[in-house]
Amino acid sequence: MDFPNLHAQRVTLADQIEAHIRDLIVSERLGSGEFLPSSMDLAAEFGVSRSIVREAMKSLQAKGLIEIANGKRARVRPMTNSVLIDFFDRFARTEREAVIDLLELRRGIEVQGAILAARRRSPEDLASMWASVRSMGDNLGADPDAFLEMDVQLHLAIARASKNQMMFHLVASIREVMRDTMREGLLRHPSEEDWKKNYADHRKLVTLIDEQDEPGAGALMALHFDLAIHRIMTLDPVSPRAARSGSLAEDNKIS
Repeated sequence: MDFPNLHAQRVTLADQIEAHIRDLIVSERLGSGEFLPSSMDLAAEFGVSRSIVREAMKSLQAKGLIEIANGKRARVRPMTNSVLIDFFDRFARTEREAVIDLLELRRGIEVQGAILAARRRSPEDLASMWASVRSMGDNLGADPDAFLEMDVQLHLAIARASKNQMMFHLVASIREVMRDTMREGLLRHPSEEDWKKNYADHRKLVTLIDEQDEPGAGALMALHFDLAIHRIMTLDPVSPRAARSGSLAEDNKIS
């Protein structure tokens, strides 16, 4: 005999109202910045009390889908990556291997992003990428912070050129959390040759995207991250994964 799942959660009226409004937002029948129906109208539509509507609204607000200001109707919150940044920031602060985890995640995302950018880039995308590369060249050997900031902007421009909004928001969120760590990793190898190689690799990457060389752009981005992961691992030599990386680096002559 089959028994019902006594632990299954009961769907409340507030849950139903929340799901209805969420569907309106996801389907874009309610666009970014648009006002929701008043709590009185929603209460009448669903045949419930306004307190139940307010419960649904509070849940939607907590999930970052709507904004509620005193004395005003709730409205759809503009799409931002703030929730992702909060998630990745908390993860990075609580997990010892978080930096490597995030770099490995970025590798998968940005390799595909480079391939898509080579396929989909627009003239405006290319102009943005080349502007970042030129600025990197202008600051090479002169201003490390400005050089690294243009590195960030170039990777964001490549993600934007992929025309995949989810990919762009993921890249932007992870890079924001990792900005200081990446800076520390790069500054651990401050020789002139290291900086020149970093610049040359980024220039070559944009050239491949410009030429719509999808396999070449993906392969160079993968190599870029393999080197970055090895560099960051040297910051924590007692990490279990750093120890494994050391032997791999010797095998592959990563320097």
